[in-house]
Amino acid sequence: MRILMLEDNDSRITMIEERCNARGWEFTYTKKVEEFAELIHVSSYDVVLLDHDLGYEKTGIDAVGCMCAEQGNRARVYVHSANCVRAPEMVRCLRENFFKAHQIDFLSLWTGMKDLEWTP
Repeated sequence: MRILMLEDNDSRITMIEERCNARGWEFTYTKKVEEFAELIHVSSYDVVLLDHDLGYEKTGIDAVGCMCAEQGNRARVYVHSANCVRAPEMVRCLRENFFKAHQIDFLSLWTGMKDLEWTP
């Protein structure tokens, strides 16, 4: 299983990385949309985890735009942002572009990783 995470919070990154490593899943993360765009351009992932508010001018909406522009990989996407306005917009845009996208709060994502069906 290949997981890509866009997140700016180091604690959240560490929490998900530890869970992925314990399951033998390949985990990649970035804090910047520009690097995210490059990663999805050169590799495919089974699951993408997206935050919206990244602490600088680019946001998760920009990352969604990058994903929608790519014609290949259609990973399952979990939007774990607490932004109650932008997170649903991200999910809607992804679904309109044929992604299996879901909004989930971070705590549920972290505690429920063992229960989530993370297959594309």
